[in-house]
Amino acid sequence: MDYDEIIEMVISELIERGYHQQRKEDEEMDRLIKRRIELRQ
Repeated sequence: MDYDEIIEMVISELIERGYHQQRKEDEEMDRLIKRRIELRQ
C-alpha cells in the first residue's frame, strides 16, 4: 500500500462516518418535529 492509497482510505472512512452522524441527527430532528405535531393535535 502506498501513501496515496492510505490517504484515500482515511478520507473515505471519515466521509462515511460524517454521513452516518448526519443521518442520526436528521432522524433525531424528525422525531422531535413529529412529537411537536402530535402534541399540537
